[in-house]
Amino acid sequence: MTIIHKSDQKIGVLFFVKYPIKGQVKSRLSAHLEPVFLLTLYQCFVTDIVTMLYKTRLPILLCFSPSIYEQKFRQWIPTASVYIPQNGKSLGERMKNGFIDGFNQGFTTLLVIGSDSPDLKPKIISQAVEKLNHYDAVIGPSADGGYYLFGLHKETFSAGFFENIKWSTNTVYETTLQKLHDDQKSVFSLPMWYDIDTIEDLKKLYQLNQTTSFTESETMRLLNQYFK
Repeated sequence: MTIIHKSDQKIGVLFFVKYPIKGQVKSRLSAHLEPVFLLTLYQCFVTDIVTMLYKTRLPILLCFSPSIYEQKFRQWIPTASVYIPQNGKSLGERMKNGFIDGFNQGFTTLLVIGSDSPDLKPKIISQAVEKLNHYDAVIGPSADGGYYLFGLHKETFSAGFFENIKWSTNTVYETTLQKLHDDQKSVFSLPMWYDIDTIEDLKKLYQLNQTTSFTESETMRLLNQYFK
């Protein structure tokens, strides 16, 4: 799938990824999954999202953590166009700085996504890019009250969109939406999606993708070992 966009735009995807270190990824699943399996599962999530992004042909700006592992990330995900160390104490601060770093790299429009939605579809990214031709911002609400995607232009970006938000709560999406409206930005809300944080989320992912194209993914191949 090739995304068509205006020729004067330089669009990229900020992809936030952690290195698979025991106790530092998908910690809420650790009570249910063995450590090695959990780390492998997270690697599958990342691999499948990179595969999805490759189909969009958009540049990947890999926002990685910890910063000392840059060479490891370059070996793990060599298809990224730019490697940006995550910088900041809170998630909001890290995303804000990711946007700033990306714009400083010459990008005019950026989408940010994380590694919690491995079955996110290329058509969602395509829709986000298309809507950014007409709106100041796009945002994708997640079922837990957060968001799985946020897109902004350089000229519509504001650090305030990432400040004074209670991260990892069910108010993140609504608070961010209100900030955008207060700043008189036009916003398009994408279809709701879901993050994989709990064992129930993982079961849902597995059940929903029994007959989808995602059944051939690295994540589903691994989950077939776990659930069968």
